Amino acid sequence: AELLGTCLPEPDPLKIQRPPPPPPGTGFQLEQPPWPLPGRTPETQGEAENHADRLHRVHSKGWEFRRLPDPRPLQDPNSVAPKPRFKEHFGYDDGIGNPAIRGERKGVRPINEVSAGEIVLGYPDETGAIPPGPTVSPGGRGGAVLPKGAFGRNGSFLVVRQLEQLPTLFWRFIHGAASDEAGAVRLASKMVGRWPNGAPLARWSADEPDAGTRDDDDYLYHGDREGYGCPIGAHVRRTNPRDAMPLVDDPDDSIRSVNRRRLLRRGRTYGSPVDGWPDPIQMAKGVEDQESRGLHFLCLCADINRQFEFVQQSWVNSRKFGGLSNDADPLLSNPKGGGGVGPSDFTYQARSVNQEVSGLPQFVRTRGGAYFFMPGRRALRYLAGLQLDA
Repeated sequence: AELLGTCLPEPDPLKIQRPPPPPPGTGFQLEQPPWPLPGRTPETQGEAENHADRLHRVHSKGWEFRRLPDPRPLQDPNSVAPKPRFKEHFGYDDGIGNPAIRGERKGVRPINEVSAGEIVLGYPDETGAIPPGPTVSPGGRGGAVLPKGAFGRNGSFLVVRQLEQLPTLFWRFIHGAASDEAGAVRLASKMVGRWPNGAPLARWSADEPDAGTRDDDDYLYHGDREGYGCPIGAHVRRTNPRDAMPLVDDPDDSIRSVNRRRLLRRGRTYGSPVDGWPDPIQMAKGVEDQESRGLHFLCLCADINRQFEFVQQSWVNSRKFGGLSNDADPLLSNPKGGGGVGPSDFTYQARSVNQEVSGLPQFVRTRGGAYFFMPGRRALRYLAGLQLDA
């Protein structure tokens, strides 16, 4: 899918027509990525194409953000649709926590909204400033297509990572560190920050709630600053501290600071599940095979360094996050990363004595990745014009 955008004068969202297809010869074809993409079959390729073909449109105060083409009718942006989620290879629901662009739709709590400029270039960010983006000479060939040479307007930066997961190793280690099967699921969920069905420990710390209709992205941490409910070093807490960012006492200040680091993310699994998936007991009993499986991680942001790289280096890889001593992200920890000289630990807070699980193996390996710029529609027209003039 492509990120496309135009400046529009307050259109009726239900009467917008799709633009005509580009003229022949102006299309672009992506080269094959330089890293392997295992598990690609005609079925998964067709499913991916169907997913990319969906329309996702944002309409707010004169701007538009959409995927094209799509033969289906446009959906009212004010409708509240359930967020798509799926189970990844460890057996946990994913695709839950994502910010909405402020004004995108009704019914979104302010804590889960960010300014358009945090995701799409050319619009004010959380500070009210417009982040810098790529430009071209307005007087150059094709420059008339872009107002003031703003090549980056309505574009966004895309981060792609291929993350290989080792679910059998993960669950064998968890079962070895826990006293019983129920304790294994509890320990793994403390590492993740959610129960397998996606329910956050910040709201359900004692037991996993029954499946049902609920918003699993509607919770805060300030009432649990000690980490008794959701551990401070849990994966979802350290990648989005919400209103309890370390060293920030005021919850509103924390939200404002964290919103400067938010990412619009999506994961897509690849590879076949291990035997027994998603049952953690059966996965631990399985045989470690040689098949590669994992997650293709993709995220959009306006500033890779300030958003994605900051989250990776300062929150995910840091072993001192939130006052911890040797705790990198328990899912993504790398024995050679974060300034460490060996495996990291996982500490979960308790009212009596904190508990520590030491010597975490590497459960996720980064197999490849790249940074891209996804241009807006005017930038694509500019590039197409250069190609035609060549």
